Amino acid sequence: MPVPVSRPGDLLVQVRGCNICGSDLRTYVAGSSSIVPPVILGHEFAGDVIEAPGQGIGGFRPGDRVVAMQDTPCGECEYCLGGNEHVCENKLEFGRHFPGGFAEYVLVPQVVVEKGWVRHVPDGLSYDAATLVEPLSSCVHAQHISGIGLGDNIVVIGAGPIGCMHLQLARHRGARSVTMVEISSARLSLVQAFSPDLVIDPSKGDMVESFRAVYPVGADVAIVACPSPEAVSQAVLVTRKCGRVVVFGGLPKDRAGVCLDGNYIHYEEISVMGSYAYTRAENDEALELVRTGVVRPEDYITQVFCLDDVVQAFEAAKAATALKIKVVPC
Repeated sequence: MPVPVSRPGDLLVQVRGCNICGSDLRTYVAGSSSIVPPVILGHEFAGDVIEAPGQGIGGFRPGDRVVAMQDTPCGECEYCLGGNEHVCENKLEFGRHFPGGFAEYVLVPQVVVEKGWVRHVPDGLSYDAATLVEPLSSCVHAQHISGIGLGDNIVVIGAGPIGCMHLQLARHRGARSVTMVEISSARLSLVQAFSPDLVIDPSKGDMVESFRAVYPVGADVAIVACPSPEAVSQAVLVTRKCGRVVVFGGLPKDRAGVCLDGNYIHYEEISVMGSYAYTRAENDEALELVRTGVVRPEDYITQVFCLDDVVQAFEAAKAATALKIKVVPC
């Protein structure tokens, strides 16, 4: 690909690393109704500004280290004006409207700069750490809307990088216990480093029964951090009366239907909510959590591939043998 041409207000960024997100993998495997090829995927990237025409716009200059967020809300629609910019009707996205970070260079358009969705990487923070801010922001949002707090009993279904972030965040917010549910033997091994209170492999027996045997009352909050409709069904059944279920993981478009026990939801007063993206304040919180070492890159980035080997990187992500997989120009 040719090097993008920057115009006044844009930033041309040399990519230092871009991680594979679950949504990137889902698009790679199953396609997307909202992404029309050809397009460069990748939105968890960080790098160096090498061109900033109209120097100083947004406070950025060549040599600055930056991280950009996936979505740029319009700030003008009904949802943005109502304080819900994360579900903006007109948002613009890297990997959809703009070429993304699986490249040597990425153009951060003027609209992203002006609306404040590209950030300086704080001094002392590594590029690897900066690439975690975007996915962590989404996790912060999910835990805000579900009200996770002191003394809660949490279940996270899916022990990938997002699931492990939820574990760490729940602990940081004062959760009493966190149970991780995972079917991949590789990830069952990796999650042990995060010291979950209980680990359940649903291939070894009924997940709901296994959890209820240890916590008979049920979970205060169950987070579905994997692309499985069956996991959503199970999450409802492990939740206690007046508990909350967060559907965090997007589902493949051909398997988006979910079967829920309506009577259980009704009589136990279970709240089922979706969680998607994040607000500016939640993005600020995620950046601070990474800056202060609550979430560390060395715990998450477990494989690195060169850009020329990006297909192998996606196949490794598909095999679910790693947590975060980073792609770097080399």
